[in-house]
Amino acid sequence: MKNSILLLIFISFISCSKSIQENTIQKQLIRNWQSEYFQGFSKEWPGIFSFRDSTCSYIFPYGEYSQYWLRGDTLMIKEKTYHGRYEDLGGELTFKFRIDSISPEHLTLKPITTETKEIYGYSSDDDQGIINLTKVNDSFDWQPERIAYYSSLCYGVCPAMYLEIDSAGSFYFIGGSFTEKIGNYSGTISPDIFNRVVSDINCIQLDSLNQYYEASWTDDQTCG
Repeated sequence: MKNSILLLIFISFISCSKSIQENTIQKQLIRNWQSEYFQGFSKEWPGIFSFRDSTCSYIFPYGEYSQYWLRGDTLMIKEKTYHGRYEDLGGELTFKFRIDSISPEHLTLKPITTETKEIYGYSSDDDQGIINLTKVNDSFDWQPERIAYYSSLCYGVCPAMYLEIDSAGSFYFIGGSFTEKIGNYSGTISPDIFNRVVSDINCIQLDSLNQYYEASWTDDQTCG
């Protein structure tokens, strides 16, 4: 009986220690990270990881956010779901990275499954693939009173919508084709969410952007 009680205490201690470790890692993860450039779609791209409380964007800074969670020092990210015209694709795999090191400014990830290695262009038998990321720091201190964004249709399944939020926490959303919510919606967001959006904007070199960008293909959407 005594041994059983000691075993239960030991298991509880291990579980508590793991939970504390995971909470500590998650607090450090919640920010934007950028990696070195890698080859993708016949072009070099920087890898972007953007973590929120329970969702993240990985590899590319666009598309659906995905669920993520921690198991000890292993980062688990659910594959993005891509909404097609007739069916949804993806969302079945779980990508796994070992967190080799993490600090307020640097994050080192190691893909540990074949599927995870392949999304970053590593071969399945490559044991040396390491993803080195650095924190994306705010470059500016913009304090916008209102933020607005719109996107149009394309020849595929691009979402058509308009979103407006202001510093008071009010939002207005118009959802068109291929959006999760269709119609007009309004409400409020928390100051924390608004501040996160502002922080992301302050990471962008807004003063050096062109007023107009044109794609080299004809079926893209207009965004602004």
